[in-house]
Amino acid sequence: MISPVVPVSAFPWTQAYVDRIGNQTLENYYRWIALTYVVTLATNPTITLPCGTDYQGMPFGLQIIGKFRGDKELLAIAAALEAMFNDEEVLRRPRPDLEALPATVPELRQIVTHPTDTLCT
Repeated sequence: MISPVVPVSAFPWTQAYVDRIGNQTLENYYRWIALTYVVTLATNPTITLPCGTDYQGMPFGLQIIGKFRGDKELLAIAAALEAMFNDEEVLRRPRPDLEALPATVPELRQIVTHPTDTLCT
């Protein structure tokens, strides 16, 4: 089975999750990732395949869901699709221009800035 990974465009990294899709307010955090976590609960193998960009120019991914214990077949299907998509500019894995990205300075939200050596003894 093939489906979108999530039903929303990528959003700012500072936003923890999506609380609205279109005109509908989401009840909780899990609603926007329902296409992903439901499959995990069923224990089917899944893989996400980058697949071009959406209508906002943001990366878009397809989730490919395999049969129970069909991991090997799923990986082969994903590899074949990625190779096929690579021949089409609108479908190939997006490669961002990292030089064009603005620099960000994340807000420090905790006092721990480095791991302690005491936990590794």
